[in-house]
Amino acid sequence: MNKPTECFYNKDGNWYYAGVYKVFRLEDLTTKEWEALSAKTTQAFIKDTLTGRKNTSPQNIYETAQLYAAHVLHVACVGLRCVGFNQGVYRGVLEQAAAARVAHSSGKGGLGMG
Repeated sequence: MNKPTECFYNKDGNWYYAGVYKVFRLEDLTTKEWEALSAKTTQAFIKDTLTGRKNTSPQNIYETAQLYAAHVLHVACVGLRCVGFNQGVYRGVLEQAAAARVAHSSGKGGLGMG
């Protein structure tokens, strides 16, 4: 992602336009930062690391956690910098949402809203 990209996010089942963003690389998470993460967050990293692997035994999960804790496995970090807001995209999203609401309320179906 070397060039600016339109970004959207989902909150409570609704999609929002956030603007135009550039991605930049940050330093990997340090051991101290890893230790400060919640158990839920570290488990999500471990689960993501093991996704697609056949052996997801408790022993393998434990070993993967130890590799992160020892900083053998690293968590790559990126940042997002807002560099603009495309009014045309924003208006287009609003128009499509309004059209979908009208179509949905008239029973004709329409675009998904969540």
